[in-house]
Amino acid sequence: VSPVRRTTTTLVTLGIEGVKGAQCDRVIEFRSIDSGGAVVARSRTLWVFMSFERQRPVRIPHDIRVAFGYPTAQESAQ
Repeated sequence: VSPVRRTTTTLVTLGIEGVKGAQCDRVIEFRSIDSGGAVVARSRTLWVFMSFERQRPVRIPHDIRVAFGYPTAQESAQ
């Protein structure tokens, strides 16, 4: 982790890890392009997917898993 100025060009990557049922870790990494790609900040938060209608946790939808390059349950079983 290193300092960033307002003029620093950064690359932000988003991803999910540790998918299990209704929850996953949301991972965000900031890299300074001006400093050769050095990591300047990282974030990890626990996300739980909820059904608004049922007011209960639900499995992470297939389209979300695919969008973040995480294998679907069927692909994991192979």
